[in-house]
Amino acid sequence: MIQEGGQSVDCGLTGCFKLNADIMIEFQPIPECWECKLENRQTDPKYRIIWIVRDHWVVVCNSSPKDGSQGEEIAYDFWEGRPPGEDPDDWFRKKYNNPDRGQKGVSPWIVD
Repeated sequence: MIQEGGQSVDCGLTGCFKLNADIMIEFQPIPECWECKLENRQTDPKYRIIWIVRDHWVVVCNSSPKDGSQGEEIAYDFWEGRPPGEDPDDWFRKKYNNPDRGQKGVSPWIVD
């Protein structure tokens, strides 16, 4: 694993994915009006001596109000110590601006 500034560049399956997946399991049961998924995104590639792409997994939950109004989208990123319930566009999708092409931005482990 590549290290940069004391933090891993690629979270891997034992890092941000596992921690945030474990936290998502702790959310059970999730109310019917919410859907939570693990979202994977990457940074733009940077060339130093080798190409470096950082990837990161975060729990993203979307509400579906019964009245059909606009829902809310919130993120939980315990790996980075981000504030619970923040808007994923405020930090996560800015820092990791590319959806993971292999997963199309969503993990196969969807908790409904």
